[in-house]
Amino acid sequence: MQRKHRVLTKTADYTVKASDSGSLIVADAVDLTFTLPAGADGLNFEFSVGTASATTGLIIDGNGAETVNGAATRTNTAATDAVGNGMKIGWDGSEWFGIESGTWA
Repeated sequence: MQRKHRVLTKTADYTVKASDSGSLIVADAVDLTFTLPAGADGLNFEFSVGTASATTGLIIDGNGAETVNGAATRTNTAATDAVGNGMKIGWDGSEWFGIESGTWA
């Protein structure tokens, strides 16, 4: 059985909603910030750089004091990103844990 994602394409900063869980959220503009919802069991998201050029700087921001891989934010900077870079992320009970593709800081 093939898993199907709901795909959300964003061209401005976006506050991710718990109801977006399971979605692929594509950054289709330059220098976007996606702010995560408050962590809760079962939440998971996939983020992707989707612009035609390699100039997007995508920031994934934890909610309030929540961290993403131990940091307040994870950034796929304009200097190092590429179309298709991304992160699969889920709540592990104490922080957001992401599996990253591409260069993130």
